[in-house]
Amino acid sequence: MSPDAKTKILIRETVRETLLTLGYNIDDPDELLEHQKDKHYIRAERLRREGMENKAWNHVMIMILSAIGAAFILGIAQALGLKE
Repeated sequence: MSPDAKTKILIRETVRETLLTLGYNIDDPDELLEHQKDKHYIRAERLRREGMENKAWNHVMIMILSAIGAAFILGIAQALGLKE
């Protein structure tokens, strides 16, 4: 057996044992597909949550900036005597 063949066998066994250690049944393609679907779902859920957090942060900043702007405009209006 050539060194390349031995290396390929060693790599194949190592990958197999690693996947089995992680809980993947590599003999059942349906189970591997289910694991892949689970990972896709978890990633999609994380991206959704991060998107919601970013939107919430943007809304809070807009409210704060709007309040500061309104206070500034009302202060100018009062200073000029336009608002009593």
